[in-house]
Amino acid sequence: MDLIDRSLVLVVRRKSTDGIKACRVHDMLHDLCLKKAEEENFLQQICWYEEVSSSGFTADKQLFLPIAAKQRRLCVRSRIFGGISSEFSAQHIRSFLYFGSEKNPIPPKDMSFIEKGFNLLRVMDLLSISISHFPYSIAQLALLTYLAIKGKKFHLPDNISEFQYLETLIVSGELYYLPTSVWEMVKLRHLCIGGENVIPYSSRVYSLDGLQTISQVCASKGCQNVLTRTPNLRKLVLCGSFESKDHGLWFPDLEFLNHLKVLKLFNRFIPDDHTYNLQGVKFPPNLKELTLSKTHLAWEEMSIIGSLPNLESLKLEFHACVGPLWETSDGGFCRLKFLRFYYMNIEQWNASSNHFPVLEHLVLHRCRKLEKIPSDLGNIDTLQMIEVSCCSDSVIYSAKQIQEYQLDIANEILKIHIVSPPGWELTL
Repeated sequence: MDLIDRSLVLVVRRKSTDGIKACRVHDMLHDLCLKKAEEENFLQQICWYEEVSSSGFTADKQLFLPIAAKQRRLCVRSRIFGGISSEFSAQHIRSFLYFGSEKNPIPPKDMSFIEKGFNLLRVMDLLSISISHFPYSIAQLALLTYLAIKGKKFHLPDNISEFQYLETLIVSGELYYLPTSVWEMVKLRHLCIGGENVIPYSSRVYSLDGLQTISQVCASKGCQNVLTRTPNLRKLVLCGSFESKDHGLWFPDLEFLNHLKVLKLFNRFIPDDHTYNLQGVKFPPNLKELTLSKTHLAWEEMSIIGSLPNLESLKLEFHACVGPLWETSDGGFCRLKFLRFYYMNIEQWNASSNHFPVLEHLVLHRCRKLEKIPSDLGNIDTLQMIEVSCCSDSVIYSAKQIQEYQLDIANEILKIHIVSPPGWELTL
């Protein structure tokens, strides 16, 4: 925060609740940081193919990266990965970050140099390139604590549990299947994987006290079996079909997860003509952030969501709730600070300031059927921002009316931010 206050670090993304998600620095400060990092033997960066090839470290079009002997962290930002020599060796490197070039990164044909050249690696990030299979050479890096890779329909090896020190595993893209041996990795803290990953039921699930993040897996009995071993889980992303036999919304019992703060539900099954209910669903008691997507709940079910005592952020996306009218009431959403509608077909929203007593930020995106924003929401003392994008003229007009009224009563805290796509003509 000191750096932000001095404008040395710029905030580019904020969390829906209090806090900062991402920052960046000015180009000049970035250059200074890289120079200082190299002087202090903290990090070496190799930027471009030309920079390496012109330095003379080539042999038969294969590259020998010029790495200082004292460096422990190497960052490569170029397209050279595909041509690194198999004889390359840098056993003093502990972190290898490959970001490729911004355009057309070259996938490596032969990654054997990783096993030989980086066999003492602790951290490896290869998210900028897509690989077709899990490289055997990576499987030999027994000391890894952080691994981030990208692929399409490839599978993790069944012996993934041999990474005894791995704490973070990130697989971007679609995973072919998730081996049950993942749940034998007792030091695992963060598991972030793409696709719809079904967890088969297995009795060989160790105690996973350190696991804090699971994203994303299908709701199933196998998933329930794993979750019972994760008492300290903080973030969970579930996908797949949540339909129960009685057309209710079903997902594993989460009531016992006392430390779970973030829950995201991405339903893949879209019902034809009925809505889901939340009868029998048990939410974790200390949940702060909830995202619902394609869950097709009746708006009446929002009263159950509103009763969650610690909920601060609610994101409703892609028919999370269906029906023309949402009528809120007193007594709910007592701690809600952030509310977002994203691609929702709601037409009428009846609400007053008492229904969202501490709301700070309201976002409406592509809610084209919504008639207007409830005018009394402007009287919420804590409300600081209303964002409207790609909505009807009447919604934009109601946002402007709220702002004008608040200015008339000397409330300059509330800001209105309106984004309209090119070609839209707004009549205000």
